[in-house]
Amino acid sequence: MAIDSLLPLMDSNPECDIDCESEAEEEPVCGNDGRTYDSRCEIDKAKCQGHPVEFKHNGKCVEKARCEAQRTLMLEQGKQFVPECEPDGSYSEVQCHRSAGYCWCVDEAGRPVRGSSIQNTRPNCARHSGRRTNRRRSSRGGKKTKKDISGCGTTDRARFNENLIDIFHSEYDRVPHSTETTVQSSRSTDTPNERHTHNLEKRKSQWKFDN
Repeated sequence: MAIDSLLPLMDSNPECDIDCESEAEEEPVCGNDGRTYDSRCEIDKAKCQGHPVEFKHNGKCVEKARCEAQRTLMLEQGKQFVPECEPDGSYSEVQCHRSAGYCWCVDEAGRPVRGSSIQNTRPNCARHSGRRTNRRRSSRGGKKTKKDISGCGTTDRARFNENLIDIFHSEYDRVPHSTETTVQSSRSTDTPNERHTHNLEKRKSQWKFDN
């Protein structure tokens, strides 16, 4: 199984470096993925980066409905990872990639909790403190900033991918590997250092789905 099917935003497209600052004062808008964006420009930027999102309506999305919206979208797109949701529309604290056999804890926004990934069983999320306290807070004085109300935008999705990749790599480093694997890794030093590093990082990510 290719990791690219799970993390479509790992490789950013430089052509998608769209400047949306000029529209920063516009009313936030809701995408059909259940996320709130600062403007329609941000939706166009996310689409350019490979996220299958369309404009839904003006104004913020209903926060509790985010998981359900993402779940519906992933099912429609035939994605291999589909989030599990609570009856109120929020993310279930344990998410699993069924075909890979891994589960992990997530925070309120559905982002993976580092170090919680485990194979062939459900993680004990009670061990990972702060899971339900990692909320977006308004600024002091009660006035919400643009950042407070923007929901899960492009930066959050990139951070989600980075966190998930970190989980993959930490799992790889904790598991002993065969001599054959080590020899194969050492042979890659015949290539430039940059290529060796890239291949190693890619192998760590791919390893998770090959086991």
